[in-house]
Amino acid sequence: MNKYILSIIVTLTLVQALEKTVVGKITYLTSDQVYCDIGRDDGVSIGDTMTVSRRNDEIGKIIVSNLASQSSVCTSLIPITEYQLGDRVELRKIERMDSDIVAQDSIPGSEENQNQARKNISLKHNGNIGLRYSNVSFSTDSTNKRSKRSVSTLQYGLSLNGKIPTSIWVYGRGDMLDKSFTLYQARMTIGDPNSKLSSQIGRVFTSELAGMGATDGLLTRWNPTSTYGLGFILGVQPDPISLAFNPDIRKGGIFGHLRQKYKRTQVSGRAAVVGQYASGNVDREFAVFHLNVGNKRIWDFRTHATVDYYRDPYISTRNSVSLTNSEISLRIRPISSISFSTRYSTNRMIVYRATSQTFVDSLFEDEMRSGWYNSLQYRHKYIGKFNLGTNIRYGSTDRPSTVIRFNYGTGNYLEKSYGDFTVMYMRNFLITGIRGQVGFGKQLGRKGNMYFQYENYSYGYGNLIADYNQQTLSGSLSFRLRKNISISSSLDYTMEPDYQIFYMYFGGSFRF
Repeated sequence: MNKYILSIIVTLTLVQALEKTVVGKITYLTSDQVYCDIGRDDGVSIGDTMTVSRRNDEIGKIIVSNLASQSSVCTSLIPITEYQLGDRVELRKIERMDSDIVAQDSIPGSEENQNQARKNISLKHNGNIGLRYSNVSFSTDSTNKRSKRSVSTLQYGLSLNGKIPTSIWVYGRGDMLDKSFTLYQARMTIGDPNSKLSSQIGRVFTSELAGMGATDGLLTRWNPTSTYGLGFILGVQPDPISLAFNPDIRKGGIFGHLRQKYKRTQVSGRAAVVGQYASGNVDREFAVFHLNVGNKRIWDFRTHATVDYYRDPYISTRNSVSLTNSEISLRIRPISSISFSTRYSTNRMIVYRATSQTFVDSLFEDEMRSGWYNSLQYRHKYIGKFNLGTNIRYGSTDRPSTVIRFNYGTGNYLEKSYGDFTVMYMRNFLITGIRGQVGFGKQLGRKGNMYFQYENYSYGYGNLIADYNQQTLSGSLSFRLRKNISISSSLDYTMEPDYQIFYMYFGGSFRF
């Protein structure tokens, strides 16, 4: 099982621990990665699991895979097409009574006490079961409709320490009214993934195979040294819509990585080759390459590419070897409070030859689209965090699609309160619009938290910007009754000229 899950299990055993909430925003999306504006300086660690929400509705979970001082790159546990720029990300960290933050990959106390604690713990489990009931009222001048939904979530981890560590991890969401359940992950890990040899069985994915998605099967890693490692994956492709088990499409791939540290520079790279086959026919064959060079505190250069191989070049307009997506990025941090990032990416719709499925880019659906993103961020401990980003994407058939985004988040001067302000200008081949968001949150003692947000969205077709106006007012309240039980409620009211939507939910969760 991954290190972050084991460490969360240990952290949850702390007595008299508090939770500290770290809040950020999604600033950029690719076909397989989520970029956020919180990083190492906020207490984020590689392997942390963060919740993504829009207004007050939880959308999904993301896992931190790469980290910078003021930003992070994450892998999603659900399809990335569910996310939008500006979605709220939230990380709950464990904080001791003396206010020293305890990272999720560490244990308080001396090394001797830590070793003794590990010896005493042989079997531990962690996770939570949540249930949310929502009621949505949709009103127009002539109708008044209501819909109800009951969403359940399950996260569960079981860890057995010993000579060969073994663990189980399950994550899924369901709707109890229509009796549906989507299983995003369910895997057993044998061995420590950071040791020389480990395996995962079940519904698995790995960062070395970014773009491949989930696989039902076996993943094995071999790390003979800290410098390089190899691995392979074998299994089948889940149904792309329901994620139900589907034995019709077989998968297989090999991957490897290299890491080297110098005095002031770190170099790492990874590569993978993957094949996907249906009914004896080729469905997709591709290779993935990643390279990262940099000094973590000052600069960082990254590039990656996915190349598809087509045995039948007549498919679409592809050559036998075609670049599906790529990105090149540079981050510079001249002083501790300022960082600048620039990245250029290309994304092409993936063509599956046997199953006729497609996997579109996270924001647009045309054949080929390229984009250039620039971000300037200023951060001060007390003043707050300012972020200005521009994202320009263009294709061969329409005008450029542009997003200009400014965000401000408060500093420490509000103590246990926090606020944020975001304004975005959006323009693509269909609409032009401006969206503004103002949010405010506050910790209620040691066990409660509230958050309010107002959003105004003016948009129109073509070059017009004020054809329609949408306003949304939302608020949420959560409270921890006991160590393991939490309750929450939310109200969300949206008003447009032609209709109004009132959304309300109540929820609770039990943490093991």
